[in-house]
Amino acid sequence: MTVNETVKYIMKKAVQLLLSLIVLSLIVFFVSRLAPGDPLRAYYGESVERMSQQQLQAAAASQQEQPHADGQKPRRTGRQRQQC
Repeated sequence: MTVNETVKYIMKKAVQLLLSLIVLSLIVFFVSRLAPGDPLRAYYGESVERMSQQQLQAAAASQQEQPHADGQKPRRTGRQRQQC
């Protein structure tokens, strides 16, 4: 293989990779939109139904206002998601 053929081969593979990533991203996006139900209920569980609009707003505001010790937002674990 010459240098020119090698460059063509690498470029062809790079284009294939990019196209594959775009197609897979679109598939995942549209399949997730086809899923039944409310995304908030799936994420937070049944406790979303029991919270009033004011409670939901207060919970969202409190999470935005509380900075983490290192300046980043704290990560939520699975157990914390279920307790919300």
